[in-house]
Amino acid sequence: MAGNTLWNGCLVAMDAVFGIRKGKSRPAIEKYKEAAGKRDRKLLAAIVAGYDTMHLYMGYDGTKNKKTCDSGFEYANAIIDRCASLMPKVAYA
Repeated sequence: MAGNTLWNGCLVAMDAVFGIRKGKSRPAIEKYKEAAGKRDRKLLAAIVAGYDTMHLYMGYDGTKNKKTCDSGFEYANAIIDRCASLMPKVAYA
């Protein structure tokens, strides 16, 4: 469950940067990979590894290995931080 929660947080961050999501359903991971590959290679690497770790290993497979879970949190932080750095700066009055 933790892996899917982490991955959903990453999807929110990526949706904010790339604006890929249309309608109620989520696009395939390939859309996010394609958008990240055009914009930021470090983000692409984190997405590829993070998807495997958070969504597949921690989410579907349900691993209980602490090192895998720790790396899932690290990938989530990397994806969210990288997305935050790609967002345009907004001036607040």
